[in-house]
Amino acid sequence: MANANLEITQKSELLTDWLSANASQIPGIHKLIRKLESERKAGHVVHAFMVKRLVEDGTFKITHVEKSTGSHDIDIELDGSINLQVWHGASSAADNMRDKDKSSPLGGVEVDWERDEQNLLAKLRQLPEDAPGFLVCYDYRTGLHILPEWRASFPENKALLELYYVRDDTGLFNESRLHCSGVFKHDELAHRISNSLGFHLKG
Repeated sequence: MANANLEITQKSELLTDWLSANASQIPGIHKLIRKLESERKAGHVVHAFMVKRLVEDGTFKITHVEKSTGSHDIDIELDGSINLQVWHGASSAADNMRDKDKSSPLGGVEVDWERDEQNLLAKLRQLPEDAPGFLVCYDYRTGLHILPEWRASFPENKALLELYYVRDDTGLFNESRLHCSGVFKHDELAHRISNSLGFHLKG
């Protein structure tokens, strides 16, 4: 745990320096910089990492960071009309892996599917309804477990873009998955955002 905390602190400091040096290109970035300085959390590091990647890639213009509009929360706004909510997320199974009381005799762990679905839909609801919105999740521990039937409940303008790493005999690869309803119309945009973040969208 000490090593993990040290790594988060070091990354927070490096990202704070980079964001501060490039603040003129990123409206609203000072709120995220303050979070990095005051709260050493992995979720803030992931948020800052995505901002840095998007600025360096240049495909999209970041028009706001940490934008709140009443009941909606936009972590990153692109081109004035594309909304991203950043989530360093995990399923209940991943959370329960640390709790021996929730482990089964066969080696598995409890999964609270209802809680997982409600957490996911609550995150999607933080994005405005009138523009393309992506919940961009960088997997935490074992990542998310999405049941196919949940996608039918996703709003037509919103989707989950899941980022993760895959390792094989040749090394480590960045990949992503798109989870959306059957009426989602922004697949091409999802590919562009995923590429800008440095992750290859499968499918």
